[in-house]
Amino acid sequence: MKKFRLPENLKLEGNIDEFLLRTYGERLRYEATEDYEKYCSMSVNEKFDYIQEDSHHFMSGPSEEYYENLKSILFPLLMKNLDSATVVMIKNDFLPRDSIALKNFASLKMIAYRYANALPESTKEESSRLLLPVYLMLHEGVFKSQIDVLVTFIVRSGIEFDYFKNKELVKSGENTIAGVKNLPMPRKLDFLKRKGFSEISSVCDTRLRNSIAHLDFEVQSDGTISYFDRNPQKIKSITLDELQTAIDKLSTFCQSFNDILKGVTLEWTIQQYDKMDEKQQARFRSVYDIDILRKSK
Repeated sequence: MKKFRLPENLKLEGNIDEFLLRTYGERLRYEATEDYEKYCSMSVNEKFDYIQEDSHHFMSGPSEEYYENLKSILFPLLMKNLDSATVVMIKNDFLPRDSIALKNFASLKMIAYRYANALPESTKEESSRLLLPVYLMLHEGVFKSQIDVLVTFIVRSGIEFDYFKNKELVKSGENTIAGVKNLPMPRKLDFLKRKGFSEISSVCDTRLRNSIAHLDFEVQSDGTISYFDRNPQKIKSITLDELQTAIDKLSTFCQSFNDILKGVTLEWTIQQYDKMDEKQQARFRSVYDIDILRKSK
């Protein structure tokens, strides 16, 4: 698990770390009242240390192994195909929107967990029904746009987008994010799988996503969900525990992708600065503090 360290005087203003602390606090509130009171009296770094020590109870993000493995897959591809216009778009548009979406997901998950555990008479069926929209919103609000960015970078690297139609391989000339957005998600995930990115394409169950969106599911009293995506002849089932695992699997990828994309754009920016002449570097420093950027790596 990644180790979090924050300055003691840091003022949290709605960042993702604040939602992590709040989410963990909500779990303690309903599971261990005495621990919750102790937790509330801690400083920011003490809270992160507490979560670190109690990681079996609450995982605060992806494991170091998972993160580094995903980074080894994505970093070279993203770095090689960046340009100035794309970096500006990522910094000013994609990453801020993506970060807000992740915060909203964290809040929604926290609220769903809170209400699923707050009432003594709550059932597994109710818990499953509360968590189904969480999966859908994470897919629509975060994962979907991240896949658009990833596919765009792959086709920019020279691998033309193709897909199967009537069992024939069809090539598409799309090589922009705007164009990729209009392609069906199953085609994009199949493209990733065929091009060697199966670890990423497998993090999402598109049939589950579609079944939730179309309300093509039934929830049993034990929390088991049967879903069929507009085809009652092809029913799949998932337990409440498996649904929670699916949400964690998808959110782990989304959070990691966001962090890796931040790191790539930062590294690329620093490399471009190092290639500038003195006048260009002076203009750059009038806008950015290069020392802070280097320390952020």
